[in-house]
Amino acid sequence: MNALLPASFRKPGWVLFSNFSILGIILLFFQIEPEWLDLTLFAVVTSEPLGPDRWFTFTQTNIATELTATGIIIGGLMLAFSRRETEDEYITRIRLESLVWAVYANYIVLLFAIWFVFSSPFFTVMIVNMFTVLLIFIMRFEWVMFRLSREGSHE
Repeated sequence: MNALLPASFRKPGWVLFSNFSILGIILLFFQIEPEWLDLTLFAVVTSEPLGPDRWFTFTQTNIATELTATGIIIGGLMLAFSRRETEDEYITRIRLESLVWAVYANYIVLLFAIWFVFSSPFFTVMIVNMFTVLLIFIMRFEWVMFRLSREGSHE
């Protein structure tokens, strides 16, 4: 598959994905916002609580969550879509099956949340659900590759 990144992206992908995932969990539970990350940024749309939407303006915000989400996404993409040292049709098939599993799981979580999670917790589930495709893809693909390596070579 020509769309894959070089194999050298895997290790930095692991570093970014794992570290920013841990940071994301910490931010999710403790809502830490270091003051040095308070910035004024351009916003396509923003609003204050119970205020009107403001379009194409500047807003004051803490970018801790934006940096964390960016790190998780970039690291996850580097990890998920880096070529293996020996990339063949069988590994491509495992990638495709893992991606299908991840999409199914993502939408199962979404459907569950739509019907059984409400108010602010729904928003939290949506934030986490943004990352489930990458997370489940990586977990399943790495698990299958691990099992394959334990069984020996594949045909």
